[in-house]
Amino acid sequence: MGDTGNYVLHVWPGKWNLASFDPLCLASVLYLQYTLRGKYSIVECVSADSSPAGVLPVLFHNSKTICPLSALLKYHPSSNELDAFLSPSERAKATAMAAHAESSLGDLVAHIQFAQEANWRELVNPSLAASYSFPQHFYAPSRLRASFRSRLEAAELWVTEGEEVEKDTHESSFKASLPHKPTLPDLKAKRHDRFLRVFEREKVMEKARSTLEIYARLLGSNQFFFGDSRVSSLDFVVAAHVLLIIQPPYPDRLIKDNLLKSFPQLRDHAEMIHHICFPETTSLPPTTQQSFSFLSLFPWIL
Repeated sequence: MGDTGNYVLHVWPGKWNLASFDPLCLASVLYLQYTLRGKYSIVECVSADSSPAGVLPVLFHNSKTICPLSALLKYHPSSNELDAFLSPSERAKATAMAAHAESSLGDLVAHIQFAQEANWRELVNPSLAASYSFPQHFYAPSRLRASFRSRLEAAELWVTEGEEVEKDTHESSFKASLPHKPTLPDLKAKRHDRFLRVFEREKVMEKARSTLEIYARLLGSNQFFFGDSRVSSLDFVVAAHVLLIIQPPYPDRLIKDNLLKSFPQLRDHAEMIHHICFPETTSLPPTTQQSFSFLSLFPWIL
């Protein structure tokens, strides 16, 4: 490579033995690990303030700032762009499918992490809180979760099952301690709520199956999305999303188990891409944590 300047990649923090809990950030790490191994460093950020676009990931190279992910995947200091081997029609297809993956697979990952109540309460919230100092760890993860709500509602993937539980915890605990004989309306309400939960989960599963099927068909029996010999940018984008579905120890394994059972080729592909980029567990580049501003401690005055 002709240019070995200073490459610094800003991403959301790594979790669950992956370089980031965010699929776009993880895709950027996989890409740089493949193209610039040993020539870049990572800064883990607890906010997107470091990005001119207000989003992560963002790559800084000397005086250049490269974001969002679509631009980062095309950036290369030499003329050897990763997707140069693709035909014009294949390049257009790769770009379109990467954008689709960011949206549709991104919705699934966000649903698993932020909308499935057990996953949020038992795994994601505590994991994210550990990345923040006092007092940010009390409120920052919930603010991040809330930022995904409108997106997931639009995709019909926001499950509100846990909201009333969180809001009425103390009252419910008190009522539960009192003698109480269920009434017929109570029993009907419980059956209705149970039916709605089953219906909502089946609706989520159908959306997940139809989305995953697209990429399983596109991959087919190939090692990579455009054949067996060359990795493309699309491989990194899809693999990053799949890894964040199959690798974290989610308590609610609804989508994870379906992917492992029905789409093993996507699991094999994602694990192979990760192994290619990280053949050893010690091969992660130098990583530091971003310092935060004093004002970020007091979100109500920002």
